Amino acid sequence: MPQPKDPRRIVTTLSNLFAEDPPDAVTMHYRLKSKSSLNSAPSQPPRDPQSPDPETNSKITHSPDFSAIHWEDGQTYTFTPRQRPAVALLWQAKEDCTHFVGSASLLEAAEVNTTRMSDLFKGSAAWGKVIVQGVLHGGPAGTYRLAPTGSEAERYGAA
Repeated sequence: MPQPKDPRRIVTTLSNLFAEDPPDAVTMHYRLKSKSSLNSAPSQPPRDPQSPDPETNSKITHSPDFSAIHWEDGQTYTFTPRQRPAVALLWQAKEDCTHFVGSASLLEAAEVNTTRMSDLFKGSAAWGKVIVQGVLHGGPAGTYRLAPTGSEAERYGAA
């Protein structure tokens, strides 16, 4: 029978996670998610971002702070400090195979005073190529995602 988790360890770990200013809900969700395996081994090892994406068999990578991503078209796309949290959420959704993220969540993570994603990514070469509307790729209206890659792109006629 598995040993129960020590509540003191969980509280200490959570306190360490949120030692700085209280995070917003989106940040808190992803911090908790990344630390959800307290006292337990992960069910599978995390994928090395430098290894080929199993879905596309190509190298799709990002810098640790999401200031840049290298996409399957061979281009490196760069992002401003305001854009990076939104890109990180989109990347996490791709890795989780949920793909679609609501614009409100992305804009909240970016801490911007706009209601339009196009304003956040204005002037970015990634807009429309790497960051695309979910509704154009099988998702609900008002969502965005990283562009489909590999066989998934073929399904949506994006390849």
